[in-house]
Amino acid sequence: MTSAASRFLAALVAGVVIACCACSPMQDSLRSELLTFEGRYDWYGQDKRFVLHDPARLEQKVANRYKQNPKTLDELVDCMSDTTPSKLLLEGKPVPLGQVCYETLTMLIYFEPDAESKNKTKLWRGYISAKANDKEREEAQKEWRKVVQQHLYTNL
Repeated sequence: MTSAASRFLAALVAGVVIACCACSPMQDSLRSELLTFEGRYDWYGQDKRFVLHDPARLEQKVANRYKQNPKTLDELVDCMSDTTPSKLLLEGKPVPLGQVCYETLTMLIYFEPDAESKNKTKLWRGYISAKANDKEREEAQKEWRKVVQQHLYTNL
């Protein structure tokens, strides 16, 4: 192998290692903690939607961390597109970790779109259902990133 090829390969490997380690240790620990959360969604017929069974258990996992470190919100938003299967079940199947991060985020903060940004025919894309697909979670992630970065939320 030529020295140019060796340098290219070394740079490529270094880039992969850096990309794989992009999460901070705190983010990794938060993700690990949320991955271990065992729970389920129940059908709530009155509202015709799935709701998290015993949500206080999930909130307790992160609430203290958030009080000590407001960056927890950024970590949860970053996590919303994570497709790793979690231990949170919907109709007996694991939901992506991103859904767990979304649920946790919306237990900690609330956002009300103002009248100017509301379009009567289109809902704000930041709020998603338990059955949201990857694309819907990514769209919600973009919306929540703006809310968190601009501090447009209310703490719950």
